[in-house]
Amino acid sequence: STLNKITLDGSGKTISLIDQLNMNGDLVINANDTLTLNGVNFSFGNGSDQITVNGVLDIDEGANLEVSNTGTVLVNSGGRLNLVGLSTNPAQMSGSGSYALEVKGTMAAKYYNIQNINQQGVYINGGTIDLTNNFSYGTFSNGQANGKFLQIQGNNQNLTGANKIVEVEFPTDPGGTSYNVYVTNSSSGSYNFDDASGFFNGSAYEYDPDGVVDWTY
Repeated sequence: STLNKITLDGSGKTISLIDQLNMNGDLVINANDTLTLNGVNFSFGNGSDQITVNGVLDIDEGANLEVSNTGTVLVNSGGRLNLVGLSTNPAQMSGSGSYALEVKGTMAAKYYNIQNINQQGVYINGGTIDLTNNFSYGTFSNGQANGKFLQIQGNNQNLTGANKIVEVEFPTDPGGTSYNVYVTNSSSGSYNFDDASGFFNGSAYEYDPDGVVDWTY
């Protein structure tokens, strides 16, 4: 089925998809509400449509959020995006072209695939990375030339030790002046990527003017 603009009204609902969904027009998930993809494909948007998350968007194991070219997912302060799968059945975000993902709230990611992100990358813009589901065991692929895969700005978390980011794969270089991890205005933070893999992993492809990113193997 195909739906048009939807707003979840903030009355404390949890909505779980039971079949593939196609949607055109903006989607707003208000505070107190949760949308769970429930292991299915959600094809969202037509052009610059936007998902605004003030509640919870849950992309679980086997689910795929496919965002339209030039579409946006915006997680506001107080909102939460879960991109958490299983080792045998990852959660996925992809795009029909390139799309934006900006997180001012909280993002949790583990056992995931992120594909086709735009030049801005997964943009943690003053937001919070979940300490348990902290981007470990995931893959970033099909990025944009002269872009970033993971951009962290204005975040001062310590993702080291028990909270280190483990086994992230960066298989290919998108081309131009691109970065796997791009960290700014986070001089009190620290980010340990342990056992990363793929051609595009490592410090040679990072942007880290404050020296807060460490790669260990």
